Amino acid sequence: MTKILSAVLFAAWLFNAQAEVRHEFVCVDNQHNQLVYVNQFSPKISWKTPLPKGSRDLVLLDDKRVLVSHSDGAEIYSLKDGSSLSRFQGFSGVQSASLTPKGNILIGNPTGFTEIDLDGKTLRTVVSQGSTKPLRLARMLKNKNIVYCAGLEIHEIDPKGKVLWTHKSEEKTYLALEQNDGSFLSSMGKKVQVVRIARDGTETVVAGGKDKHPGAALAWSSGFAPLPNGNIIVANWRGHGFDKPSKHLFEFNADNEIIWSWDDSDVAGVTTIQVIR
Repeated sequence: MTKILSAVLFAAWLFNAQAEVRHEFVCVDNQHNQLVYVNQFSPKISWKTPLPKGSRDLVLLDDKRVLVSHSDGAEIYSLKDGSSLSRFQGFSGVQSASLTPKGNILIGNPTGFTEIDLDGKTLRTVVSQGSTKPLRLARMLKNKNIVYCAGLEIHEIDPKGKVLWTHKSEEKTYLALEQNDGSFLSSMGKKVQVVRIARDGTETVVAGGKDKHPGAALAWSSGFAPLPNGNIIVANWRGHGFDKPSKHLFEFNADNEIIWSWDDSDVAGVTTIQVIR
């Protein structure tokens, strides 16, 4: 009887602990073309603001501003109210916009990668010697190399565009983030999982997977956000005609358990997320 009571109390504690998980985050809904800010600690200050068609990527510049890619460039928005602070145009087919280690902006489209400063001045352009179609998100590393996803492939190129490393997966990739040990975390499309890719090409699932979570109605993984505690929040993009009830975001812990999820009836398809806390 004591063991049963202890189990019941533990289950109740675990339920309450999970129920208390809250986040403050910003994400792109590229089906309704809107930027969405959610503060679960102070819900009244959450907001949504329209985006031009073709928006996909976003990164936090600091605790007050967020950078979002547009098909013709990028735009910086205030996290306070979603107002536009500055816009960079003159590009085409843009898929990615991110921050460089020096605080500049890296614009990525299928023709190459352009680094601009916060005044919009072009600093340099890099044309990859590897495939860039279909390009998704790109990130500049501390050594100025660029890592980007293109279809089934992830490429790392040097500042002159030479391909230094390529990983080919069985699944479409979306975002690759370098880890301290030189490996990469990457999202894998219809498998709806995040894998760790070693430099030798070995893949290890660290979060998600339709086979691991059959009841979650996982659709397609696009952007994701590693958290300081080791958990990972994954965007569950509900495009490609997916019509089952599901969540937009899932948080997985180190044991690949779902401990938090989020959705909004006014949001159609989340592609990328940045977590503030």
